[in-house]
Order: sequence, then structure tokens, then C-alpha cells
Amino acid sequence: MKKSMSALVILLVLVCLSGCGKLSNEEKTSDDDNKVNIRSSANIPAGNDEANQVPGVEDQVAGAENQRQSTQTTPGLGPTVAGGAQLVEEYSDKVYFEGPSWDPVTGKLYFVAWGEPKQLRRLDSLGQATVWVDQTEGINGTFISNTGRMITAEVFAHKICSYRITPDGPDDTKVLAFDETLNQPNDLCQSPSGHIYFTDPDWKNHKTSGVYHLSPDGTLTKVVDDMTAPNGIICSLDGKTLYVGDSVQKHWKAFAIQPDGLLGQGRVFFDPETENRKDPDGMTIDENGNLYFTGRGGIWIVSAEAKLLGFIPVPEFCSNVTFGGPDGKILFITCQDKVYSLAMAVRGGSWEKTNQ
Repeated sequence: MKKSMSALVILLVLVCLSGCGKLSNEEKTSDDDNKVNIRSSANIPAGNDEANQVPGVEDQVAGAENQRQSTQTTPGLGPTVAGGAQLVEEYSDKVYFEGPSWDPVTGKLYFVAWGEPKQLRRLDSLGQATVWVDQTEGINGTFISNTGRMITAEVFAHKICSYRITPDGPDDTKVLAFDETLNQPNDLCQSPSGHIYFTDPDWKNHKTSGVYHLSPDGTLTKVVDDMTAPNGIICSLDGKTLYVGDSVQKHWKAFAIQPDGLLGQGRVFFDPETENRKDPDGMTIDENGNLYFTGRGGIWIVSAEAKLLGFIPVPEFCSNVTFGGPDGKILFITCQDKVYSLAMAVRGGSWEKTNQ
């Protein structure tokens, strides 16, 4: 009888120990499942279904502590990107690409090759480009004006120019503004009423940066003097708001445009919570007024109400974007060494223009 009782006690002890160990493992598994799984979105093709499920946009995450602290999530590609779309490599070269503009008359994409020499190239077909302008004076930003001409921000020449687009190269050059005291005109845009705005960052000292307004009558006015390094710039479709990215502060600002083209007080418009702090750069706008901001790991798609609609991860540093294609539903993306395209569900905001 004593032996039977001893055996029973031992059996009960073993069952208890086994149950306690199982409970501990279940609790540990539950803790792991509750951790935020942060992954780099830069290595996932834009059209991959996984891209729509990536909860974080950091390029590099070190350890579980960073995982627990991150709260930013990406919404996937968003409704403005065509279903199943993937990044297509249109062109590559060992050079930094910038300043893309699509001309609907010639049906071509023009973009800056920021190498030696500085060039403006034209994309002729997949993998093939022509040097449209050789040895520029530092053309960095380009924009198709309301009259269908190409306007440019020229770094070394300290000027804003306008060119008529021809198959053989630019023609009928017009200098719209020149001021040798400018730092280096970087990017530009034009409002529906014809006002031109351009950024002029002081990359070295961050003391004399500005945003300038060039009126239709040729008057040049500095309208923003409190941004550290203004870079990308675009105007809303109704001409009432100007958006400007700051490459040092790492956010995007919005300014109310007054009837005379000058600006009201600016405000921070978009500043997502990310560990990725890559510089904000160029931007564009679609037919519904949604903004496309490059920087912080890819392209942020944001509504005019500052609502985050989507995020397009890009493997390389992304410098600028523009809409183009036969129907205006292709997003072209310039990067370090690459030019990509992405099929869209919406058209660009102002891609239908006529050469004059």
C-alpha cells in the first residue's frame, strides 16, 4: 500500500511539472507573436503582394528593442497604383539621375544625368537613351510649362531658363531669371496662372536658403527664407498651395499662395514617423491632387488633406518623380544609377500640354 501511494505521488508531481513547462512555453510564444515584425521594404518589388503587408519602412533595424519602439506602419502601395504593378527598370547607368519631365508632344521622357559631363538625356526605348543636351550649366530641375516649353533650374549658371522642345535638342532659349547671388537653383514648378517657383538651397552653410517666386512679368522675389534646405517643389492643381520639401529638416511644408503669387505663412504638412531619415527630394502631383513625395525610403503618396494613401518602396535612393506615358498613367522615378517606371491607376496632374 505504501509503495502504491508513493508511486501515485510521483506520478502527480511529474504531471504538474509537465503542465507548468507547457504553460511557460505558450506564454513565451504569445509574447513573440505580439512583437512588431519590422522589415526593410526596399528589397521588395513594388508589385509584390508582400509589399502591401510590410509594417515598417526602415532600411535597417538593429535588435528587438527597435522593433518594440516602432509604431509607423505603411499602408501598402495604395489605391493610386495599378493593381499588380511592379517597378520596371527603364534605364541604367553609373550616374545619378534627376529632374524627370515627360513631354506629351514628342512622347518622350527627359531626365538629368548628373555626372561628368552634366547632361540632359531623352529616353527613347527600354534601356536606350539619347544625349539631348551635353555639358549643361548644371541643369537639375526640369518642368513642362503651361505652354509646353521645358523650364529648367540651372545650378552653376544661377538662372532659370525656358526651351522649346525639338527632336534634335532644345531651341529658342530664353533666360527667365538670372541672379549671381543665388546659391544654386535646384527644382522648380509653375502654377496654373503662370507663376514660377523654385528652390535655392544653401547646402554648405544652411543660412541663405530660399524659395523664390518669378511672376509672369519677370519680377523675382524671395518668398521663403526660413527653410534650412528647400529642395523638391510642386504647386496644387488649383494654384492655391505650394508644397516644398526640406532635405535637412526631413519634412514637407505647405504654403498658401496669395492672389499676387506671393506666399503666406508655411506649416509642416507631412512628417511620417520613421527611422529612415533619407533626404526628401523631388515630388509630383496626380489628377486628383494627391502628392508624391520622394524621400525617407521611397515615395510617399499623400492626399491634399495630408492623409497617407500609399507608399512605394524603391531599392535605390529616389531623387524625383513625374507622370508620363501615352495616357499619363505611368510614374517615372529617377534614382541613383536607375530610372524606373510604375503603372498607375491615375493620370498626372498636368501632363497634357502643347509645345509653343
